[in-house]
Amino acid sequence: MTSRKEQLDAFLSRTLSETIAHIPLEKFAQCFPSMKKGKVIAVIHQQLIEFFEKSCKQEYANLIKERDLNKKLDMLDECIHDAEFRKLHGESEVDISNKQPQEILKAHLYSHKRELLDKLNQDLLDIDKENEGLSTQIAAEEKATEDCISRMQSLIQKLEKTVYGMNEKNLAKEAHDTLNDLLPYIQNPSSTWTNALNEQGNIER
Repeated sequence: MTSRKEQLDAFLSRTLSETIAHIPLEKFAQCFPSMKKGKVIAVIHQQLIEFFEKSCKQEYANLIKERDLNKKLDMLDECIHDAEFRKLHGESEVDISNKQPQEILKAHLYSHKRELLDKLNQDLLDIDKENEGLSTQIAAEEKATEDCISRMQSLIQKLEKTVYGMNEKNLAKEAHDTLNDLLPYIQNPSSTWTNALNEQGNIER
């Protein structure tokens, strides 16, 4: 069984074909009695038919889109299918004349609520997917941080062993004194070198 959307498309195609059939070349040529019958009038007739057919199809497509007819026809098919299913299973027909306005309005809003629910479910799936990606990224960053901490701890342990070895060889104090001697040259090299040269000159005298 074809859907109502397909039936509407077929009806348009049939109507358009019947309309074009009422504009044959002979009748069209009668509108231009001063022109001789031939290729020129035939080309004009063909171009007119093609333009008319294209314009009708475009207008039909715009009308379908603006009024959302395909969706409404699908909803109508679904309603009829549900009614036939209830009738087949012995359910009584719904008499809307005995229904309250609130019930009728609720029935009309049902499809919109279902669409909203489907959209919310899709949004929830998208959020879950995004959260899964963020969790993977966080886990990777945590792993990188743990590796960095592990390397730092390893370096600290090596440094502690080095300092301990220097203490055993009494090198730590010598290194500390050497650094203290070099520190003035690093902080203020020009004045330190001048003072050192003056002291050396006094010693030579």
